[in-house]
Amino acid sequence: MIDGVLRLAEALRRNDIDVSASEVVDGVNALAEVELADLELVRGVLRACLMKQPDDDLFDQCFRQAFSIGRTEDALRLTPTVGAATSAQAMTGAVLDALLAADEATIPALATRAVELFAGLDEGDGAERYFMHRLQRALDLSSMLTAAMQRLRSGGDLDELELMVRRNELAARLESFRRMLAAEIARRLAQRDGRSPDHHQLAPTRPEDLDVTALSRADQANVRRAL
Repeated sequence: MIDGVLRLAEALRRNDIDVSASEVVDGVNALAEVELADLELVRGVLRACLMKQPDDDLFDQCFRQAFSIGRTEDALRLTPTVGAATSAQAMTGAVLDALLAADEATIPALATRAVELFAGLDEGDGAERYFMHRLQRALDLSSMLTAAMQRLRSGGDLDELELMVRRNELAARLESFRRMLAAEIARRLAQRDGRSPDHHQLAPTRPEDLDVTALSRADQANVRRAL
């Protein structure tokens, strides 16, 4: 269901409807309180959360694009139609929007959802670093700062000094988001294994955070090249 809401938000944005990251989170949270088999109720909840303009035809079109609608004997049910790659792209867009808007209330919620959807914690065993690497690849975090700056430059409203200030702010927010992802992965793994999270074992995100003595010779060589 979360995948469907993300796809719906993307479909609306492609049709020039402004949907914020916080509205997407509101929509997901609102659906947790309703009967998902009631198609009209689900549609009405998402319409109220995501759509400001009075355009029911456009919303219905996007809604049907985002979900495959099948009929059971008794009621209607919703089934996601698009795979994880498209959903990851939609989540990446929502994170980028929240970072640009400095939406401090929404960013932690997106971190939690991202780990739930794309870290793959239920698919097998692995260290925290493995799941973090998988998550960062799914969300394309290595390119997110560049994408954010491209969007700011395309607006043409900021001079070079203002762009530099915004870049530093975005870099700090992105680093904070990475740490939220790492902390959520640690929390879920600890909960699964019945232990307390060991935050000292979280995957490092900067070269200066690495414990060089604990690395293999190959990893140490890679660090030297990076530095």
